[in-house]
Amino acid sequence: MRKILFLGVILLLVATAFYITLHLIHPQSDTNLDDIVKRGELRILVPQELYVNGLPRAASITQVEIAAACAFAETLKVIPKIVYVEKFVDLLPALVNGKGDMAIGNITYTEKRAKQILFSDPISQTYKILIAGSTHPANSLEDFNAGTISVEWGTISERTAQKLAQGKPNIKVKVSTELVGNIINGVSIGDHELAICDHNVYLIQSTYTPEIKIIHSFKDNIENVCWAVNQNSHNLVQHMNQFIASNKKLFDTTLSTDDFDKIKNKKMIRMITRDNPSNYYMYAGGLRGFEYDMMKKFAEENGIQLVMIVPPRWRDMNDWLVYGRGDVIAASVTRPDTPAHPQLDFTIPYAFVNECVVIALRQCPEKYQRFKRQSLFSTPKKLLL
Repeated sequence: MRKILFLGVILLLVATAFYITLHLIHPQSDTNLDDIVKRGELRILVPQELYVNGLPRAASITQVEIAAACAFAETLKVIPKIVYVEKFVDLLPALVNGKGDMAIGNITYTEKRAKQILFSDPISQTYKILIAGSTHPANSLEDFNAGTISVEWGTISERTAQKLAQGKPNIKVKVSTELVGNIINGVSIGDHELAICDHNVYLIQSTYTPEIKIIHSFKDNIENVCWAVNQNSHNLVQHMNQFIASNKKLFDTTLSTDDFDKIKNKKMIRMITRDNPSNYYMYAGGLRGFEYDMMKKFAEENGIQLVMIVPPRWRDMNDWLVYGRGDVIAASVTRPDTPAHPQLDFTIPYAFVNECVVIALRQCPEKYQRFKRQSLFSTPKKLLL
């Protein structure tokens, strides 16, 4: 009797240990559609983005996908919850380990990845490109026979670079822990000699890092960009595919001059501004700015995502708005005496400011004395969006 009891205790302990080990290695998660609806929350895994000088300056692929994923959550009548992971390489392991219900962020389909997760239907397509600084001597793949190619760790770009360097001892591959955006910027300023990245990412980032050229496009290998879910989320991916099929425009990153009804449908508004201590800046790790705060509140009240667009020069803002690179300019703009552009219009004023003349006293004291006897303030000007 004691032996039977002892054997039973041993079997119970073994079963308990097996159960605990199984759930530590393969954590269970409410990833079925019914569980998500019951929970009232869709957890969206997103790779964290680091920006040049810490400020977002263009609508990234990830931001477009976040807006679309939030719109998808609305169709399920649940609240979207953005869950950031530190790097792209952490994205799919976090999904497999139950940290989220879906993963987004320019994820391309591969057979290896498909063994671990379910992919949605494609939301877009891309291909890899080899880029270099504008002064690099190579202009094509035929010219390129030596150099160091930087790639983001854990991406398909790494495999593309290794294949390109195979059998060519003078071509080196540098696998970097930097995010791809920083690698592209590093190419433009000379920190990286060359890089391989996705063409769709390059198109967006090249708007504010123009000192880059494409040496070669790997168009023979077109890649499908998809959303990802866990393997047991068949109902979720089915609803996802229906949403993608009927909302293709949400994933469009081309130039657009849509009015507000279409902007609301896209769930994203692009704010053109300047990075300065008034309009848009970073303080204590957070984004700040008078115009930024106003537009953020406006976006929140309308249930849409705010995306920041920062042209390289002040005078570029009007043209960028007209060409469709943004939806609104909010940058302490005053209404000009003559029309700035026939296609531009202004809101009612939201603030009144005075302009003043600032002169360095030590450099030009005689001018200071002249201006000192005059009023330093001009007629108050109206600030308009």
